[in-house]
Amino acid sequence: MSSSEEAKPAAPVDPALAETDKEKKEKKRLRKLQRALEDASRPLGAWERYRALIDAFEMEQDLVDLADHKARFALLIMYTLNAVTFIIGTRSEALSLVPHSMRASLGLYIGLYSLLALYFFIQAIESLRPREAKPNVKYPGAVGLEDYPLGVRFFTDVLARDVNAYRSVWRSIHVGQLNAEVALQVHALAKINRAKYTALGRLYRGLKVLTILTAGLITTVALLALRAPDPAEPSSPRSGLHSQPPPANTTQETRR
Repeated sequence: MSSSEEAKPAAPVDPALAETDKEKKEKKRLRKLQRALEDASRPLGAWERYRALIDAFEMEQDLVDLADHKARFALLIMYTLNAVTFIIGTRSEALSLVPHSMRASLGLYIGLYSLLALYFFIQAIESLRPREAKPNVKYPGAVGLEDYPLGVRFFTDVLARDVNAYRSVWRSIHVGQLNAEVALQVHALAKINRAKYTALGRLYRGLKVLTILTAGLITTVALLALRAPDPAEPSSPRSGLHSQPPPANTTQETRR
């Protein structure tokens, strides 16, 4: 390439063409914005509803697993508190520190603790026990068959048919019917979670009460141990003088 060609200025850009490119980009941006607004307000399609319902179902199932995990953790804490209370309440060293006037109160304390521990243990069982929440869906007639669940996901509905009948249902099911059944399962799991977390809330409130009672018992025994006299402590000098035997009468022995 010659030096004259290198020094040749570039051809000027036509302003009309530049403006046309800007208009195209602006129109493309406006179309995307309009499409996004339409997507935000349009109803979901059948398969989109199915995916959204499956996501909701998995979230409810995760909440069930989380509630069970929290109930097991609460049982572990309760086991530790009960073990501490049992050890303190049954060891002779700890009981010997309690004055006789307070032993009746100690018995009432341990009895109250046992009743509360039993009640909250029942709440843990209530949270962990298996549940089946199947809604009562009435048959809508031939008009509403498109959105009527056919019973292909609940285990009781699956086992109500033999294998051939169950396969036949899957060959004729519609997406709307499948979505209706998943929606029913999400609703059923929500009821299960409500019952589980209600019992779980009572259980953790009970753990607070049991923790306070156990801390009170430990504090009381510690204070009694600090106030108790030490049996290995040497006797005072004054008491030692009184304990010495009286001296013999040397005058009488001399006269004899």
